[in-house]
Amino acid sequence: MTIKKNVILSITLAVIVLFVSIPMSGCDSKFVPSEADKDTLQSLPPEFLTISQAWQLLQKYYVDKKQLDPAKLAQGAIRGMVDAVGDNYTEYFSPQVYKSTMIELTGLYQGIG
Repeated sequence: MTIKKNVILSITLAVIVLFVSIPMSGCDSKFVPSEADKDTLQSLPPEFLTISQAWQLLQKYYVDKKQLDPAKLAQGAIRGMVDAVGDNYTEYFSPQVYKSTMIELTGLYQGIG
């Protein structure tokens, strides 16, 4: 039962990460939260504010600001959060890995061989 629950949690997390990371690929646009998003943002634990503070400090003090890729940093933060759970069945897939995994699972791959 626990393994099944962990697999479901992993898949759910992967889907959430995919939908969160898609808007990050075009970071030029501003995030305008919907009412549902505002409720979600307000329900975040106060400890998550440190992520925002870390971003602000990097923007302020990091020497080569051109190296600060918000999408890459967000992916690293998500990866770290999932790893910190300490559960072997909970895994993070980057958008690229998730996409290739879904292609493998659905059998939609086209190519030679």
